[in-house]
Amino acid sequence: MELDPEYFAALKNYYSTWTISQKEPAISRATKEFVITGILLTQGKMNGAQVHIRRGLLAGATPHETFEAITAAAIPDGVPVVWHGAAMLKEEMADLGIAYDERYDGPESLSG
Repeated sequence: MELDPEYFAALKNYYSTWTISQKEPAISRATKEFVITGILLTQGKMNGAQVHIRRGLLAGATPHETFEAITAAAIPDGVPVVWHGAAMLKEEMADLGIAYDERYDGPESLSG
């Protein structure tokens, strides 16, 4: 970000406009995070996938819903997607203190 602050400000604005701040979205924020997570997992971009797994949970998805999204990503890319995604999900569940069928409602929540 320090290398080109104007570029990163524009990128953040684009991301925010089309995902977070969109007026009357057709799909939920959590669903958007599922799509992004699946793409990143199939591309092998594990750091980004973990960020979006957490954002999906913070946006109100349950770990159960998130795991189903992860398993869908395995269709085009294979079972290792599930292994990696499940490990990341387990880590985020522990960090947020939520069980498999619970929704996060703590101070970091993005759903309200």
